Amino acid sequence: MSEKLEPTEAQLDALMKADQTTPIVMVNLLKFRAKAVYEDGRDAGGISGAEAYGLYGQVAQKKIKSVGGGILWQSPREQLVVGTDKDDWDAVVLVRYPSRKAFLEMTSEADYREALPHRTAGLERTALIQCMDTGAVG
Repeated sequence: MSEKLEPTEAQLDALMKADQTTPIVMVNLLKFRAKAVYEDGRDAGGISGAEAYGLYGQVAQKKIKSVGGGILWQSPREQLVVGTDKDDWDAVVLVRYPSRKAFLEMTSEADYREALPHRTAGLERTALIQCMDTGAVG
């Protein structure tokens, strides 16, 4: 059984009450299902969770750009150095948004929402961590 893949009401409320104008970076920790499973019962055609998530990702990348954001960095996990089995993510993606408002607007757009079944079908679990955008380091 998959874990909750959407924010709780309290998490969403906190995001909406925070300053809507400052740039943010979202850290996406992703654990894919071995095989995609669609909640509406449609046949996944034997595709992997990563492949289903990729279908969502194609739409998400366009939407991120449309609100002025961009992917800063992404990579498959190579090795878990410190942590437990629950920390054994498959991939990490860092996405910059010009503001919380831009992020929230993107997630409410119809074409983005239409892609969400692929995200849900592909993910076993996820964590989405909102950070301040402090600019480049180094």
